[in-house]
Amino acid sequence: MRPYEFNLTMFVLFVIDSSAEVTPSNFRQEKEFIKSVISQLNIYPGDSSSRVGIMVYSDGPTMVLDFKNEESKSSLETIIDNLPHLRGARRIDRALKAATDVLRDIDTDHPKFVILVAAGRQTDEPGSQTFSAAVKPLQRTGTKIHVMAVGDNVDPSYFQEDDKNKSSVISVPSFLELPQGAERLSTDILVEYGMNMVLLRSSFFF
Repeated sequence: MRPYEFNLTMFVLFVIDSSAEVTPSNFRQEKEFIKSVISQLNIYPGDSSSRVGIMVYSDGPTMVLDFKNEESKSSLETIIDNLPHLRGARRIDRALKAATDVLRDIDTDHPKFVILVAAGRQTDEPGSQTFSAAVKPLQRTGTKIHVMAVGDNVDPSYFQEDDKNKSSVISVPSFLELPQGAERLSTDILVEYGMNMVLLRSSFFF
């Protein structure tokens, strides 16, 4: 897929698995995945009206880049290259709560997306929430959730159990195949973006 030439307006938050089960080489693949999606959608904050946020998560979430940034392509890629590898447990629920807090404060008619990369199920710890319970508040903000389920240690159906709104899930066999997953994801987001804009424009006529 070639980078798009038109100017999209959307808010995209990447939520990236930085747990101990992700090897350093696979973590680098996640970074390249982020770059690929941004390039294919042409949503560099310094060159478009879109905004990009990046969060990494392990035992807890770390917001590396918020939506206030207007980074150029080169500075954004430098930030991505330097994302911290936290190497702890995989608390997806805490990451989703943090994402909800971020997206709840974004008052816009433009589409909002969360792209969650996960190389396994939630770490089962006392007080942890299931994915379906943790994702519901985020869905109520009007955000579309796309999950990249990477590797053999994660069943894609885990991310749709008891989820009436059915988060979009793309199964990727290995981190090496994330680039192909990025292309499919970008296509899915463009389809949702187009549907959102049609609904938004039609609302002006009623």
